[in-house]
Amino acid sequence: MADDSMVFHSGEQRLQASLGMRERVEKMSRRMIGRALSVEHQHFFARLPLVFLGFVDEAGQPWPGALCGAPGFVDTTDPAKMVFHGRLADDDPAAAGLRPGAACGVLGLDFVSRRRNRVNGVVEQVTADGFVLSVHQAYGNYPKYIHARACRRLRDPAEPLTGAVRRSRGPLSAEDAALVRAADTFFIASHFAGPGPGAGADISHRGGAPGFVHITEDGALLFPDYVGNFLFNTLGNLVQDPRAGLLFIDFDKGDTLQISG
Repeated sequence: MADDSMVFHSGEQRLQASLGMRERVEKMSRRMIGRALSVEHQHFFARLPLVFLGFVDEAGQPWPGALCGAPGFVDTTDPAKMVFHGRLADDDPAAAGLRPGAACGVLGLDFVSRRRNRVNGVVEQVTADGFVLSVHQAYGNYPKYIHARACRRLRDPAEPLTGAVRRSRGPLSAEDAALVRAADTFFIASHFAGPGPGAGADISHRGGAPGFVHITEDGALLFPDYVGNFLFNTLGNLVQDPRAGLLFIDFDKGDTLQISG
């Protein structure tokens, strides 16, 4: 938010105006969106065992990723910074965007209480065991469309991941398509390069009844955008740059599916 007179970039403003919500959302956002973590946000992120990250690779493709750790692995002692003690796996496509000066979106989601908070910022430093994020925006989202889940740890977060990684191009495999069709939740990473306010990477949550994501005959994914808080962060980014990355999780097996498009 480099411009004190404006919170949103032109893509977000365009969609807000199309619904007659522009002035209302701008006023609401000045109370809602902070330039640092509130005390409540500091406590919230510090107790999470899982956060979702949005990065952009060198080609400009957004990628979502999930980072796990023992509660406290996200250090929020300083409200202007988030210190992550954990790294994405090297073969995670989202890891390609982790570098000093890179934009990063953070989504904290407590599946038990159905609370979620978002942070957008810039990577200040990459360390041996994680990275430091300089906070530019921090705000909460309401819990609608979040499916409550009880989470339990099945492995030590410090152990290296040993699961097989499979990459493919073109239409989804039958196995991947089945995961998408059964999903009640996914995460979407998007990006606006700027200039102006609101530039950066973002990651958001989408939820609905199982099957709310459809696969069309030509292999495209079709999903509704339900009524929210009218900020249009994700859709506003897509107006400016249509590239997106999706993350689906099999919450029973622990498998993940990342899709670019």
